[in-house]
Amino acid sequence: MTDTNFDNYKEDKLTRPIDDAWSNWKSWKDTKVGEKVQGYIRDAGWKKADEGEERGQRIVTLEQVDGKLINVGIKDLPFVLKHTNELRIGDPLTIEFTEQQQPAVKGQNGAKIYGYFGKNLPETEGNPTVLELDTKDRLVGGAEEPEVEEEAETVDAF
Repeated sequence: MTDTNFDNYKEDKLTRPIDDAWSNWKSWKDTKVGEKVQGYIRDAGWKKADEGEERGQRIVTLEQVDGKLINVGIKDLPFVLKHTNELRIGDPLTIEFTEQQQPAVKGQNGAKIYGYFGKNLPETEGNPTVLELDTKDRLVGGAEEPEVEEEAETVDAF
């Protein structure tokens, strides 16, 4: 029988980093060219489109330099997703807002162009890739906002 140390039970969380960062998303609204988000990949997945949205998005959870987790949504377009497909859990990633294009139709927003920078570290070899985690989430219907558990009433067992 495996010796389990129940004193350290909080080290055995059953939530994913993507869930832990659900309330902390990178917003690109009102950002300026040159702004970026960066950190080490701790999780990745896919989120189906919200009502009124055209398409879902890939989610990459980064652990930033300050240790905080942040979720970053990436447009679900093959020519965009290919930039992060082969990165693995533990690899560094920087996403930079590089260009704001003029709108094709007056009154609409122009396309925002992002640069993706990262590399595979030797120590992450064998870790799951962003594409593998994205695909796994798609097969189960996508990541969703975690439910908040309410405190259960304590009942004496004796």
